[in-house]
Amino acid sequence: MRMVNQVSTFGWYRTLCLLRLPLSSFLLLGLLGCTSAVTDGKQDPNGTTSGTETGGKSNEQLTSSLLAPVKQDLTDGISLVEEKKFDEAIDRFGRVLSHNPKSQLEESAENGAPLLTERLVSERKSREEEVAALKKEAYYYRGVAFLEKGFANTAVEDFDEVLAVDEQDARAYEQRGRAYAELSELYDAVEDCTQAIRLNPTSGTAYYYRGWAYMNWQKPELAIADLREAVRLAPAFAEEAKQHIGQAYQCWYDRLSDSGDRPKAEAIYLEARRVIAAMANTEDSSNPDADSANRYMVAKPITVELFNTHYQEGVRLFENGELAEAIEAFNRSIQVDPDREEAYLKSGIAYLKRGFPNTAIAFFNEALVKGMKSSELYCLMAQAYDEMGEGRLVSRYATKAIMLDPQNATAYRTRGLAYLDASEIPLAKRDLDEAIRLDPAMKDELQPLMERSLASDRN
Repeated sequence: MRMVNQVSTFGWYRTLCLLRLPLSSFLLLGLLGCTSAVTDGKQDPNGTTSGTETGGKSNEQLTSSLLAPVKQDLTDGISLVEEKKFDEAIDRFGRVLSHNPKSQLEESAENGAPLLTERLVSERKSREEEVAALKKEAYYYRGVAFLEKGFANTAVEDFDEVLAVDEQDARAYEQRGRAYAELSELYDAVEDCTQAIRLNPTSGTAYYYRGWAYMNWQKPELAIADLREAVRLAPAFAEEAKQHIGQAYQCWYDRLSDSGDRPKAEAIYLEARRVIAAMANTEDSSNPDADSANRYMVAKPITVELFNTHYQEGVRLFENGELAEAIEAFNRSIQVDPDREEAYLKSGIAYLKRGFPNTAIAFFNEALVKGMKSSELYCLMAQAYDEMGEGRLVSRYATKAIMLDPQNATAYRTRGLAYLDASEIPLAKRDLDEAIRLDPAMKDELQPLMERSLASDRN
């Protein structure tokens, strides 16, 4: 019996030995096959390959071939921005950001092949770094494209992505500062432009938009210094900067006059004429080109009739539903007299009706800066933020509208709907009930909304 067991044991052993040979050969061939896919050369003692990659390609060649489509999309996108084809450019940059190129070796590894060589790891790391650099550029230029289209909020998000990768990118601070300036977020605009100037002291764009922010922040001395530096560094800004400098001097002059400091006010007036005459490359202050300072200074040869002509034309076009033409008319009135807040308000309303809440808010903020503080204005800002999905800001500005005019039914309606979206049912019911009380015509719209929300809340 014992002999039989030994024979049986030997039989199994022999069988296993016979099986091991083809199994070992199979594993060896498989390993050689994987190795040949990696390299045609030999491994050094550290396990890295010393030959060339698949198809005789080096790491650099392989990476270049994988990234070629990404680079092409980025190049095409930048060209489209230069051609002002912003929608097409945004699409190309989106393709860059969605790229995740993988080599044949990585795909094999993901499909269960053994982990390959250290060279593959090195090649992968190198490619990931290059892809990150390409995507950073795509975020930057897409931000510029969004900014040119008037979507400053979206542009800020893209510049945030750039700065998350590289905190020393002066361009991103410069353009994000510009976006914040256009959104009238003046503190953030100044902060970003200042950081851009620290990183790149020759950035005329950063000086220009910081000057613009200072001007709207009622800091005329700082605005004038920055705008003059912008013109020195980037002469292309001269025409726009000249007008802004005039406005800043006017603000400074008015402040001094109001405070009773007439001698200093007169000195500022003379300085304004000298500075803007110099910007016009002439010492003759009677020259029409040099006299542009007077458009915004004491004499102000701008007639009320001219402003009213453009403004009333805008009102007529607005009432006829010709919104784009109305905006052009309101903007012409603003060019005639940049201090009349009613033109900013009307232009903002027209932009809001056209479906551009971002741009509308920029004009509403200008009206605020010029001194308009009305329940209507705050209510309109709440409605614009509502269209943007900014619930917190909706309730904030609607509350300001209600504080100025507790009889503003639209403000209660706007805040109530914002509370409804946030599932704050008791607060929503309180505001919507008040809106109906003040304006019974709203009942047919608001009553069904409240009933559905209360039923949903009970369930």
